[in-house]
Amino acid sequence: MVVAEENGKLIDVVNVSPSSDSPADVMELAFLHVLPEHQGRGIGSALLAEAQRIGQSGGFRHAVVWVVDSHYAARNFYERRGWVHTGESVRRTGSGWSVEELRYRLAFTEVRPTK
Repeated sequence: MVVAEENGKLIDVVNVSPSSDSPADVMELAFLHVLPEHQGRGIGSALLAEAQRIGQSGGFRHAVVWVVDSHYAARNFYERRGWVHTGESVRRTGSGWSVEELRYRLAFTEVRPTK
């Protein structure tokens, strides 16, 4: 897990782990989230870059992440950094809610700098 803090307050978090449904060389990103009042400052980009560095140094060749299909800002965030929608999707449901998630993938040889 990688976190960002400001003045002792947690403002961003991302978790990385081996993917549970992919080959052993695939890392999964989970819950990259920046508090709204801190978005647009490069914090998420920095944490994503650190998560990718951890993955590469840990021997992973690819990374995957699930993104809510209607969360266009998040999809854009990953796409601008070279992540590609794999065509996979899954519907997740809970008590009174349902969302469609899209799977994105990045080969670490394709890592792009933030624009």
